[in-house]
Amino acid sequence: MKPLFLASMPSWLIPIIIVGVFGVIVLAVIIIKKNVKAFKTEEKPKSDKEIAQEEMNRLLVSVDDPEVEAQMKEYESDKSNQGK
Repeated sequence: MKPLFLASMPSWLIPIIIVGVFGVIVLAVIIIKKNVKAFKTEEKPKSDKEIAQEEMNRLLVSVDDPEVEAQMKEYESDKSNQGK
């Protein structure tokens, strides 16, 4: 009975073969994604200003409560009076 092919290979060659196989898979995916229309993404990259504006809109909350709004105005007026 013949020993397995992997048993007769040097031990350093096995990881290289594994990396090579995954490399071929990655290259195939890249080529398919670039050339096959079904896998292409039509999404356009956003500019930095658009990304910043979306983040600001997401994080900032408008004030609808008149009491809180009055407190904010009072704070702003106190802050501006202290600066003078």
